Amino acid sequence: MQANRGSIDARDISTRPATEQDALYILDLEERCMREYALALWGEWRGKDADDLYLDRFCIVEYRQARAGCIATINDDTQCWIDRFYIEPTLQGQGVGGILLARLTSAADARGVPTRLSVLAGNPAINFYRRHGFMLESETAERRRMVRHPA
Repeated sequence: MQANRGSIDARDISTRPATEQDALYILDLEERCMREYALALWGEWRGKDADDLYLDRFCIVEYRQARAGCIATINDDTQCWIDRFYIEPTLQGQGVGGILLARLTSAADARGVPTRLSVLAGNPAINFYRRHGFMLESETAERRRMVRHPA
């Protein structure tokens, strides 16, 4: 049974650096979260190989000590770039993603840099990001680039 929106306690959510043992999990989660949007856009799923992952950019999201998703970020002096952000489908809409996104944007705000990301066209996650203060920065036929400036 899924939890009701808002019933997840932020103290039950943690992140840890991804390890080589997480690579297949990350690839599987990416496919489960993104396949339908890739098929709608390109007519095929272009899965990646574990060798193509930059694991040093990834953190594994844990909810009550069980894997609940992953986040990959690239931070520099000018921005926090969210490269990947996947939450287990059974936990989507329950607050896990919002809690993590708030943590990421708070850290970027403290550094005085914007948070940026890209969303595939047709992915309803764009509405999630808008609810969290992101605005459309640019778009192509395939992607919507979004930004959230420091608060």
